[in-house]
Amino acid sequence: MLNEYLPAGAQREEFTATAGEALAPGTPVAAESEVIAALHTVYDPEIPVDIYELGLIYELDIAETGDVAVVMSLTAPGCPVAGEMPGQVAEAVAGVAGIGQVEVRLTWDPPWTPGRMTEDAEDGDPDALERLAVLSGVREFPVRVKCATLAWHTMNAAVSGETEVSTE
Repeated sequence: MLNEYLPAGAQREEFTATAGEALAPGTPVAAESEVIAALHTVYDPEIPVDIYELGLIYELDIAETGDVAVVMSLTAPGCPVAGEMPGQVAEAVAGVAGIGQVEVRLTWDPPWTPGRMTEDAEDGDPDALERLAVLSGVREFPVRVKCATLAWHTMNAAVSGETEVSTE
């Protein structure tokens, strides 16, 4: 779907972030509800809704050892926090007592859509929800996709060291 809008040869790479340390044997493992509460503390910068309510968390697995694996997405492939958000999620989850090592994998498949939001998120700020419609409506808003693609390529080039990026 979104690959149709990326330049020829461009691929949306997955990104992984880690945090935390292995729990000592016998340490009680946190409940899923405690991990979800930590996910509620991380917000998408585009809108005032947390990532869990937005439906950005695709998978959440807590092992018997207390290690956690999270698969998540973002509202758009060109999101400027693509390299930061998984780390924020990993740190938030690792901060829960009874959680060991945390791995957060960012994926673009399937692409996020507003249909993944909870009812609580849908009842939020109408202006914020309109921005989400713009972010997810790539067919109706190809200029947004071009800007997002440019941002992705710039970030990718900076991370790979191909170019120097300045904030000035």
